[in-house]
Amino acid sequence: MNKLRTIWATFALAAVSAVYVPAALAAETNPPRDMTLEELVAMVKTSLPPILTNPGPKEVVRRLLQAKMDPESLQKKFNPTKVATAVFGRGRGTPDALCAQPLTAALDRDEGECTVTDGKTSEDPKQGAFSMLAFSKNMALGNITILKRPDFSDITPDTPSVKLTDAEAYEKARKFAVDTIGLSPNELAPPPPGTAIPPINILSLGFNIEGIGGTTAAPAKQQIDFMKVVLFPRALALPEPIVDPKSQLSLTHLLGPGQAVFFVNDLPGVQGARVENWASMPIDTQLSLDLVKPADDLAREIAEDLYARGGKRAATLQMSFALGPASNPNPDDPNSPHCPACGAVLRPVLRVALYTFDATEPPQGYVAAPGLVEDYQLVQGAPERPTRLLR
Repeated sequence: MNKLRTIWATFALAAVSAVYVPAALAAETNPPRDMTLEELVAMVKTSLPPILTNPGPKEVVRRLLQAKMDPESLQKKFNPTKVATAVFGRGRGTPDALCAQPLTAALDRDEGECTVTDGKTSEDPKQGAFSMLAFSKNMALGNITILKRPDFSDITPDTPSVKLTDAEAYEKARKFAVDTIGLSPNELAPPPPGTAIPPINILSLGFNIEGIGGTTAAPAKQQIDFMKVVLFPRALALPEPIVDPKSQLSLTHLLGPGQAVFFVNDLPGVQGARVENWASMPIDTQLSLDLVKPADDLAREIAEDLYARGGKRAATLQMSFALGPASNPNPDDPNSPHCPACGAVLRPVLRVALYTFDATEPPQGYVAAPGLVEDYQLVQGAPERPTRLLR
């Protein structure tokens, strides 16, 4: 293996999450107390990726701005007719009437979605199968949803579990993502170092069955593995790794806007998919490196923001480098990069996931529960960032 250990782009972590636990929090049987602001500042500083110290924030930002994005974006590659044929079959599927309306009632560009369906949405088992395709009318926004629900009568406790191996599920999802939807193969997060595929999740269905190994009061239970779930975060390769001299960890990718998830089984194609916020917008290369925030200033900004929003009981912080959308181009640049959808550009951010202490059953004590995921701009003067709930 290469001397430099690589960090998987799915997490894009340049530092192992640090946990700052004051003495009163160390014993899980004791209720956690609120941290002071300075304690939270110390926790944030400990959690910062070490490359913000060496080679330093300016050099990090300079290299992040060189991330490779595919010039043939999803906006150009997505073919709704091709995708609809893959979902419904040739000549099937009924578009919603709004699909033919490119403008809103106010004569603005409609940033909503076009929905195509086949079958009925009712959950009545007699209604049969149902399929749906929804996609952004303006594909610069990058939202696509595919749903194929089988006839309810086709799913029984005797339905065999999916036989597709993890490797086959991964290749099947990746092929559909690239060949059918139009995602760039260069922007799908690679597997972890030393592995052929990323971890694959399983979607299972459970049944309560009376009279089979149980009684009416305590029916037997059966579970089938219904589908395999493959997740592709959007990852942008750096021209050269950013290496932490001390740990020899290297950052080879950073997270881009958007992620894609696919549901596959032994049937042809995919049974469900969600491409979310796979936005087509340029990187703002006009940012001044003189406005890059010092690491200490960034840490205090993060701590003060989290402190005011529930971070007083922070259990752990996870941080990753990403490119996040900013709502306005550089105001001093008359030829600033421009997104046709929203006037947005991509700027380097530090993405912080906050986990807070949460009380559970007494035997378990206090555990860390997911909270917010927040983007913090690495360069001063950037617009306010969006807030997202951790999913």
